[in-house]
Amino acid sequence: MQPDLQPQAGELCDVDIKFILVPWKRALHLVEHGGADAAFSSSYNTERAVYGAYPMKDGKPDTYRAIRGYFYLLFTHKVSDLKWDGKEITGASKKIAVERGSAGVDIVKNLGLKPIEFNNEHQMLQMLSARRVDGMAAIEGNAKAVMNQHPLLARQIEILQPPLKSKHGYLMFSKKFYFKHAELTECIWNAVGNIRASAEYKALVKSYSAAESSD
Repeated sequence: MQPDLQPQAGELCDVDIKFILVPWKRALHLVEHGGADAAFSSSYNTERAVYGAYPMKDGKPDTYRAIRGYFYLLFTHKVSDLKWDGKEITGASKKIAVERGSAGVDIVKNLGLKPIEFNNEHQMLQMLSARRVDGMAAIEGNAKAVMNQHPLLARQIEILQPPLKSKHGYLMFSKKFYFKHAELTECIWNAVGNIRASAEYKALVKSYSAAESSD
């Protein structure tokens, strides 16, 4: 886990950012249809870019202004036959749990496997521990946070390396909001990048990591 950037970025741009907690696919739906102004933390793809605005540089997403970088990892049951060599997943029937609407869906499909979609990591871990699926493709920090909350589930789970995919997550605004408030949106994106690059933030991230490793 990492400290939240958005409240501090909002303060720097003189705006109060309010949060609502919903399943990821619901968050995307709200941004697309006007129910929310932005979603955290959205990786870039062409489908989302139809309705979502990302910080851009030279025609590409600007990773400096990303909220975070992260990895998708493959989680399996400790008695599973599933294997991952960095190129191919083999073994079992290869049904892989993913978060509904997430980039994990395409990651699994691109590996030639069948994604089974769930609303959150807790549901995915429950299905994996019950061996209803063969594996789980999930963001490392998100899945580990849930595993820390549910140690009985975590004891049954193995994490395979290397990562399935590296991604960057952005504060994706709706295009409607961006076109109406372009200066404010750019201010928030710039603040996010500058905060992440600061020595103070890097020290805070390091302290979070140290606290997690000592749990």
